[in-house]
Amino acid sequence: MNIPTAIQESVLKLLKLEPSAASIQSFTPASGGCINNGGKLSTSSGNYFLKWNSSMRFPGMFAAEARGLKLLRNSKSIYIPGVIGSGENGEYQFLLLEYIDQPSAFTKSHWIDFGNRLAQLHKTTSLLFGLDHNNYIGSLVQSNKTS
Repeated sequence: MNIPTAIQESVLKLLKLEPSAASIQSFTPASGGCINNGGKLSTSSGNYFLKWNSSMRFPGMFAAEARGLKLLRNSKSIYIPGVIGSGENGEYQFLLLEYIDQPSAFTKSHWIDFGNRLAQLHKTTSLLFGLDHNNYIGSLVQSNKTS
């Protein structure tokens, strides 16, 4: 398993699991991405999606992502995985999400429904442009000053 020990410790604490070999059963890396490590984490309490990176290089990235995912989830227009938690331990930060099993192939109706829900999400409006917190776009800090 290539998850740093500090991240394993934090995740086990977050999930209220004992730090034993049986608690974390496996980790399957996801493909794609270039700044984060991530993949399916199988534990004795279920499956999750785990992401981690350098807390010094990208400070606050996953705390901001967790806030953004909660805002997107609140729109109820498209299914967004639930945030289990985020945190830092030593030189690492992490984000733990609900794991969503995906079928091996999607039907045409799935993509039509997905497109309609995505369009609905983009109809969400606000009185001001911006967001209540800064975040990242890739590895770059994104200022979200409201105006």
